[in-house]
Amino acid sequence: MTTVTKASELFDLTGEVALVTGASSGLGARFAEVLAGHGAKVVLAARRVDRIEALASRLPHAKAIAFDVARIEDAPAAFDAAEAGFSPVTLLVNNAGVASGGRFIDGSYEDWRRVQATNVDAVWNLS
Repeated sequence: MTTVTKASELFDLTGEVALVTGASSGLGARFAEVLAGHGAKVVLAARRVDRIEALASRLPHAKAIAFDVARIEDAPAAFDAAEAGFSPVTLLVNNAGVASGGRFIDGSYEDWRRVQATNVDAVWNLS
């Protein structure tokens, strides 16, 4: 006899609190939708607050918080906001990312630091 297992049975996230960085578009928004669809409370974190507020309004048990992961000094306040009304964060999706938008050789050191602060430093700092 063949047993069919539904994905929802394999990935029950009820009771989990997920913080998703870079949740304003693309993969971050999709990760948030999937996590919410499997029962997690989802905290949408990004710089573009209008987008994450719109997404939060469409998801069950979701809230939006303004957070620029490149500003590591803001991380404690972001986690406090994430956990307010929810339990502590149990899942972290380090998804935020940026690009300099031009040729590497034409970029400035400040451009390079912004990319590194978001794409590399934030992953380590938040984990």
